Formats: sequence, C-alpha cells, structure tokens
Amino acid sequence: MKKALFLSFIMMFACLLLQAQEEEQATYFNEIYQYSLSYPKSWEGEENEENGTATFYVPLQEGETVYKQLQISVARWEEGDLNDFLQATFIEDDLRKLFPDITIRDLGGFNSIDKETHSFELNYTMNEEKITTLYYMQKTADIVCIILAESPQNEYAVYKEKYLEIINSLIIH
Repeated sequence: MKKALFLSFIMMFACLLLQAQEEEQATYFNEIYQYSLSYPKSWEGEENEENGTATFYVPLQEGETVYKQLQISVARWEEGDLNDFLQATFIEDDLRKLFPDITIRDLGGFNSIDKETHSFELNYTMNEEKITTLYYMQKTADIVCIILAESPQNEYAVYKEKYLEIINSLIIH
C-alpha cells in the first residue's frame, strides 16, 4: 500500500513537472491576410505591415550570430495549384548561385480537400556559419503561406520541433 501511494505521488509529481516545462504560448493574428498562429511567448516578433510578413525569433545570446527564427510571408496565387506555385517561385539555380554548397532535401507534400502543403530542408553556409532552413508552403484557396524556419545546423534538431508546432498551429481564416 505504501509502495502504491509512493508511486502515485511520483507519477503526480512527474506530471506537474512536465506541465511546468511547457512553454507559454502567444497568438499572432495577421489582419491583412487573415491568418493566425501560436508561438512561444519567450520569442520576439516583428511584423512588416506593408507586405504582411511576420518574423518570430529567439533573442540572440552572447556570442551567437545566427537567429533561430521563423518567418511567414503570404502570396496570392490564382494561377493553379501549389505545384504550379513552386515551379514559378522556387528558383533552385538562384539558390545555388547564392549558396554554392547548398543541399536541398524535398520532404514532400500533403493534399486535402481544403489545403495543399509542401516542404524542403535546405542546408548551406552563410558567413561561415552552417545553416539549416525548413522551407514550408501551405496553399488554402488563393493564399499561399511561405514559412522559412532557420537555425544553425547544430541546433536544428532542437528547434525543428518548435517550428513544426508553430506551423501546425497556422490557421488561415
């Protein structure tokens, strides 16, 4: 009986610790393009009202030069599906000129009745720093949300989970 009571106490304590570790979330709503998403409250955010771009990032620590950040921009696309948008806008040759060591991994896509998605992982060097960028697109009706989530390569595995949480919270209203 004492052992069962002790184990129950340990389980309850572990649950409380996990809840305490969950980071508080803030919600961002874009008035221009009518989308919203949740992001960690400890991150900073900036919005460019002219073009509807929003950037959320972890403040730099001393000695860091590359932000862990997620930027979302929106385009209107009535010319076809997401694949047509990709063919028109994803210029691999230009990327290779900018970043000669770039590797591009196609992560594929998903189509449902109301949205299409596609994503890539880009690895490259910028200013002698190894960078990984998750390039994610979601098309709903005539709106394409383009999300670029970047971090130093050695921290990407840690931040990828956060980026995906933010991406999964995206709602186009």
